[in-house]
Parts: sequence; structure tokens; C-alpha cells
Amino acid sequence: MDPSVVIVHRSDTRRKACAGCVKAKRRCDLTLPACSRCTKRNIGCSYGGNGIVIGEQAVVSTELETVPIWPVIPFTPPPEPTLEMGYENFLSSPYTSFSFPHLVTADPFQVEYCVSELQRSVETLVLEGRTTFMHPDLYSESMPEIYQDLIGICSFYMQRTPQNYPMVFRMMDARLRKLGESAKSVVQLGHWLLHVQTLIMYQIMRLFDGDSEQRTKAENDMKVLDAWTERLQAEFSEADLAPVEPTRNWIMMESIRRTLMVSWLIRGMYKSIMEGVCDVVPVLARLLVSENAEAWDGMSPVVQNQNLVTYPDYVERWNVGKVKNVNLYEMILLRACPDAIIEGLSRWGQLESRSRFLDS
Repeated sequence: MDPSVVIVHRSDTRRKACAGCVKAKRRCDLTLPACSRCTKRNIGCSYGGNGIVIGEQAVVSTELETVPIWPVIPFTPPPEPTLEMGYENFLSSPYTSFSFPHLVTADPFQVEYCVSELQRSVETLVLEGRTTFMHPDLYSESMPEIYQDLIGICSFYMQRTPQNYPMVFRMMDARLRKLGESAKSVVQLGHWLLHVQTLIMYQIMRLFDGDSEQRTKAENDMKVLDAWTERLQAEFSEADLAPVEPTRNWIMMESIRRTLMVSWLIRGMYKSIMEGVCDVVPVLARLLVSENAEAWDGMSPVVQNQNLVTYPDYVERWNVGKVKNVNLYEMILLRACPDAIIEGLSRWGQLESRSRFLDS
């Protein structure tokens, strides 16, 4: 389609605006599939049951919702998406506020388990539309362009061969540049969440693929991921939620909590592979974990005002038997913590071999 062509709604009545603009008493530009005002506010745009016209070809509009279906939280992106901040800025006093060591010796076995499960995110996103930190309902309706790009890259990555390998990562580099550019114009927290999640997925593929060139590129982008994650945490406030259905509120908030956790875990896991120590324990100790594991998989109703605990408290509650159900995400958290008691062991035996994820 010619990019200069603007698709507009043609009404069979005297109505000159979509339902949302009529309600807000605002001028409507009648563009399709949603007017500019509704698009900017990330709300459903409806022109009723009338047809729409592209030249002489009539199409039936199916957009009926006129209220937000996901929490709408205003957001101001960082001045520069490549802002170099580092995790020390995440806490005003990362070492004096908590009784957790700066550096913790990592067990290669537990690191390998966690990285393997994170790598599976590529497959589960393509085959199931979900990961441990990306809920399947979050983007199933709107399908933002950068999400579509991510699905495409993950699909191509799963089919990589020695012959198409360079092409896979050239395409990934192009999508990363596009992601960085679009980050400059984000105005809602939900969109910023998707940017952080997308960068996490690209980092998982590049850091742990085994290719030294891709690993170097990913290392250069670690500070970008740190800065984006910090901004997500800084803007995150449940008090700012727009009034939408409670289950959707919970999915959005839990997605943010999990994304923050996974982002810092990746930083810690990679540091552990390279240097044998994890350096983000003070940050991880501050993050919150929900005990309602089954709600994420849609097997139980969302619990209102559920108990959220810090990561260390969650491990302690698991150790004393107060946590009954865990899914893959919670198991990653437990495996990542050497103090978690799993199968009667509080710590795993030390392995001498270097992680296989660095083999070129």
C-alpha cells in the first residue's frame, strides 16, 4: 500500500467521530483502524457497525471497544536510550541498606540450569506465545510491531543453520536498531515494558548463543538493558493504574515484576559465567515475588491484595514449607539462590568445568 494513503472512516450517518471522541467531546480525524487520539491513548476505537473505505474497496470494521483493556500508565522515556548508568544507580545506597554481600560466588551447575531455562524462552514464545516473564494475554490483541518483529526473529533463530546464521543476526541487529529508535517516543509504561522484554529476549539469544562476536555485541548493550530496567522500576507504581478489569491489572503488574527480576538475573548469571561471582544480589534482594504461581498460568483466579514478599523472604518461606506451588519462573528463582533447599540440599556441589554457554 502507498504509505501516503490515509485510510479514513466513511459513515452512513451524520456521525463525524468515533465513539471515544464523541464521549470526550474531541475532534476525530476518522483514521483507521483507529483514530489518532485513540491510538495515542492506547484505547479501543469504534465507529459502530459501519463500513470503512480504502479507495473504492469496502471493509467491515471489527473494533468495538471504547475503554482501555489494559492499564494505561503515562511514561517518560530516558533522554537517551543508550544511557550508561549501571545498576549502582538503581538503589541510593546499595550496600549499606541491606545485609547482603556485594559479590556472591556462583555455582556453575545452578547457573547452567537457569541459563538453559531462560534460553527456552525463545521456543516457548514462538510455540506458545509466552515466556516466564511475558504473559500470553499481554500482546495477543494489539500485537505491537516490535512484538511481531521479536516473534519473527525468534522463529528465524530457532531455524538457524551454518548457512543462514549470519543472516539471522544481521536481521536481529536491524531490529535492535529499530527498537532503540522507537524507545525514544514511548509515552506509556506498558509500551516501555515491551521494549525491556524485547531487549531481554535479544540479549538471551546473543549472550548465550556461543558465538563470540554476538556475545561482544550483547556485552556492549548490557548497560542499555540496565538503564532501561532501572527506568521501568522507577516508573512502576500500582497506584497509577487506570480502572480496568482486575485480572488484567494483575497480569500487567506481575509482568513488570517478573521482567525486572529476569533482567537482573541475566546480568547476574552472565557475570557468574564470566567471573564466577554474581554482583547484583543487593538489587535482587529488593525485588518482589508473588506466591500466586497458578494465576500466571490461568489455573486459578487472581487473588486480590495478595501477599508479595521480597526474593529472600520468598526463598525462606519455600524452605519452611509455606510456598506450596511453583512454576518454571519460581523454580528459576529457587535454583538461582544457593540458600534455597531443593531435594534436601541447600547448596549444589561445585563443578570445575567452565560453562558450556561460552564454547564457541
